[in-house]
Amino acid sequence: MLGHRTIRLIAQGLILVSLLAAFPVLWNRYVRESASKSVDLVLDLPAMQRLARQDGLPLEDVLAEMAAAGATSLAIPEMNAEELAEHGLAVVRTGAELRAELVLTAEPNPFLARLIADPAFSEADTYLLPVDDAVAARLWRDIQLRHPEERVDFFAPLPGEPGAGAIALRYDDEQLEAYGLGFDPDDFALAEGAGLRPLPRPRPAPGATPESVRGIFADLDQMSTEIRGVMFFGRIALGWRPDRTDALAQTAEELKKRGWVPHLIEHANQLAYIDQKGSLSVADALGYQIGRVFSMGQEWQDKVQPYEAVDMWWRSVLERNIRSLYVRPFLAKQDPGLTATETTARYIARTVEELNARGFTTGTPGLFAPYEVPFILKVLIGLGVVGATILWLACVLPLDPRFLGALMAVGAVGQAGMLFVAPNLGTIVLGIALATLFPTLAAAWLLLRWGLGAGSPEPRVAVPARPAPGWIVREAVVVSAAFFAINLVGGLLIAGLMGDIRHMLEFEYFRGVKLVFLAPLLLAVLTYLLLGRKGSVADVVRSLARDGVDLVGTAVKYRELLLLGVLGLAGLYYIQRSGNFPTVPVSQLELDIRAALERLLLARPRTKEFLIAYPAMVAAAAFMTAGLRRYVPLLVVAAVTGGVSIINSFEHLRTPVALSLLRGFNGLWVGLVIGLVVLVGLAALRAVLTWLFPDRQAARQRGGVPR
Repeated sequence: MLGHRTIRLIAQGLILVSLLAAFPVLWNRYVRESASKSVDLVLDLPAMQRLARQDGLPLEDVLAEMAAAGATSLAIPEMNAEELAEHGLAVVRTGAELRAELVLTAEPNPFLARLIADPAFSEADTYLLPVDDAVAARLWRDIQLRHPEERVDFFAPLPGEPGAGAIALRYDDEQLEAYGLGFDPDDFALAEGAGLRPLPRPRPAPGATPESVRGIFADLDQMSTEIRGVMFFGRIALGWRPDRTDALAQTAEELKKRGWVPHLIEHANQLAYIDQKGSLSVADALGYQIGRVFSMGQEWQDKVQPYEAVDMWWRSVLERNIRSLYVRPFLAKQDPGLTATETTARYIARTVEELNARGFTTGTPGLFAPYEVPFILKVLIGLGVVGATILWLACVLPLDPRFLGALMAVGAVGQAGMLFVAPNLGTIVLGIALATLFPTLAAAWLLLRWGLGAGSPEPRVAVPARPAPGWIVREAVVVSAAFFAINLVGGLLIAGLMGDIRHMLEFEYFRGVKLVFLAPLLLAVLTYLLLGRKGSVADVVRSLARDGVDLVGTAVKYRELLLLGVLGLAGLYYIQRSGNFPTVPVSQLELDIRAALERLLLARPRTKEFLIAYPAMVAAAAFMTAGLRRYVPLLVVAAVTGGVSIINSFEHLRTPVALSLLRGFNGLWVGLVIGLVVLVGLAALRAVLTWLFPDRQAARQRGGVPR
């Protein structure tokens, strides 16, 4: 006959099946992450030019020194109108400026005079005056490849007229800054001469067509045979147009044909990528064979110490699957006695050393093999949600076993149907459910073990009536390890459910982070309120309602109000500090502590685990034997924040799964050490209080407290 024990065993079996189904995905992730070990150190050409000017050095020497230090590529932006003038390839003037110059010139240029008299001339247009015929021919071809014919025009000089003609651009200032006009071949020769691979950065091309995209890539082939990738410049990828998709598809095809890797820049909040129209479509067309780029803006880099930047660089590779580091020079802060060039080279070399020490090499970006989690494995992993739900319901409500069995069957079929009909939505829903249920299960296990609940359930472990240090230490270790294991299962299931290439490279990411930070806390409180109540479900609901009414009429002491206020503020701070976009900044002290832990440990344990959850469980074990049982449920709720944090480590799907495991283990042992220190402190406090108030302690031992 189907009983509660059988239902619980089946639910536990479903969780075991889901964990076994997750292991092949987790192993596949580990293999793919372990195989991608090459990192591209990319220099920014304009920033290197500023560095050379600041130190008064030839640009060629600066680049050679960076290459000797370990830099591997040079990012070469496509020129816009302003940069065309900076390269000395053309004079750039508005029509109004040309008219003014003509008026102020004693001997007017006959070509300019004829140009201004032309009916197509406009003072609002921008005009490029190439320095010679060769530049004019190349520039006009580059512009025709990138811009619609109604936006550009070429005015050729007549025989005997000076100059190489003029190219009109009919754009506003913002468009002129954004749009590309072609590459300078000398920049590619400069990169190769320094021993660096050129990394072209194409700008948006509003007139791109499949034919023109082919032409642009053919030109790049002519400029260098060492190109291995591209990095789109600005907010629009080469080939993207609002009115057609074939040019963007051609960009992806040209990259695929050459085996070039698109470098996509991580967003400043370290979540997904910068907003760049078309880049995600290119990545999808290439099977997500991309290089994930970490780039600090020059303003940001100028604010940090060089050694801090090095830590950010190598940790981004280790923790976020970054495979391309966009390196800028240290223009504002240098080591004593060193120039900005020498300082930059020193810390590039140090970055390479840090990467090598962790098994990484430098070169073209390491790619991650494409992978999709098979549908059947997703369905089996989803059974973990069903098992966890049934297990929790069986703990807190006196439901009929047959009803629970039917609910289990409906849940198993329902989650499979959801994944089949709406796979993306189904994955999101199951992920949120896993992140919510397993911290709740860990809290329920703790409460049941110690017999805590509004209905006074029977404890499952004998608790000494007096403080017993040996029991406290053993119990703290046992409950901490079990708490970690339960939440670890939830984290591993999420890592398996979302183990595909899109989640690994953060084209998709875990949704509902704020929700899963709050929901387990509320469910843990609800679990406490429901545990141990007798009778039918209706009886449980009525008794819960009566307790709520009685609570409203209960006299509250000032210290209890104060405690509630403190807990409310702590909860608000907890929510504001949590998630992908925390609204409360991290204090400098905490940043310093984090930095110290990162230097000591490969994977820094998370604050909610080693400073809150595990010390809270150690304190709870001590309180159980010290006559402070009524405070233990609050400590259990505090511990739940650590369970949420354990699972949250695995929700960062860009982080290698082995590193998340190590982070969790570090949180466990560091938290236990801190908890034992707290335990010694509590014992010392108890001894002091006993010495100060001997009468109160004696009365407590007799069963009463003196007035």
